[in-house]
Amino acid sequence: MPAVIRALIGAVFGIISAVVLSPALAAFLQQTDKNAAIAIWAIAAIMAALGFFAPTIRRAFGRGFLMLGVCFLALPISTLLLTGRVTHELITSAPENDPAAAVIGAGLAGMAATGIATFVGLIAGAIFVIIGLVLALGGQREVIVIDRYRGSASRDYYQPDSRNNTDPSARRSNEPPLRRSEGPSERRKIVAPVRR
Repeated sequence: MPAVIRALIGAVFGIISAVVLSPALAAFLQQTDKNAAIAIWAIAAIMAALGFFAPTIRRAFGRGFLMLGVCFLALPISTLLLTGRVTHELITSAPENDPAAAVIGAGLAGMAATGIATFVGLIAGAIFVIIGLVLALGGQREVIVIDRYRGSASRDYYQPDSRNNTDPSARRSNEPPLRRSEGPSERRKIVAPVRR
C-alpha cells in the first residue's frame, strides 16, 4: 500500500510538471497532434516510477518537488520557445503592406510573456527545489551532545563485603572517598539516529 501511495504522489507531480512544461510541448507539437497527450502521460509515468522506487513517502514528495522545481526553472525557456513560434506565425501571416507592425507587436508580446515567465519560474523553482532537497536528503541524524563541567566529583566502584550487610556504619567505612578531578572533564552522549 505505501508503494501505491508513493506512485500516486509521483504521478500527481508528473502531471503538474507536464502542465508547467506545456509551453515547450505546444512549441514543438501541432494543434491536432496526439503526441502532446502522450508526452504528458509519459512524464507522469516517469514521475510515478520515481515515486514508486522511493524508500519513503517523504522521499517521494522530495523527488516530486525537485522535478517540479526543475520544470519551473525551465519555464522561461519553454515560454521563449512558444513565443518564438507564435512570432514566426504572426510574421508569416501578416499583410505584405505592413509587416513592421506585426514584427514589433509580436516582439513586445513575446518579451512580456518571457519576462513574466522568468519572474514566476525562478521564484517558484527556487522554492520547490529547496523544499525538494530538504525532503529528499533528509534521513538519519546522529547528534553528539557534549557536557563540559569543571571540578566534578566522581566515586569509584563500590561493592559491600556482604549483600546482606545493612549496617550503615560498615557501608560508610568500606566506601571509598570522593576524588575531585583536576581539570575540565567531558561527557559524551550519542543520541540514537532517528529514521525520517
